[in-house]
Amino acid sequence: MRDLLLGHVPCYHLPPHSQNITGQASGVLVGGNLCTFTPNLGTQADATMGQDIILFIEEVGASMHNIEGEQYDVNAITVMVVQTPLVDRMRMAGKIQ
Repeated sequence: MRDLLLGHVPCYHLPPHSQNITGQASGVLVGGNLCTFTPNLGTQADATMGQDIILFIEEVGASMHNIEGEQYDVNAITVMVVQTPLVDRMRMAGKIQ
């Protein structure tokens, strides 16, 4: 933590996911926990309002039913959602579509 606070950012090298799609994007990077992000949609705290964004979400411990409902809410306001590796793994395991 001390190194991060002093500006020493670590470099991570990870293998690419087999379903990655290469390309380019531009916008404001916004991210966070889906359960805390979704209730802010349409409020003054909504980070998606009035700008092009790249949205990264994560969710741990929630049921797939809840995650699907929250993603529907996010998609309803026409935000492009980049799904987390957890959801991708669940989809590949056949637990969700």
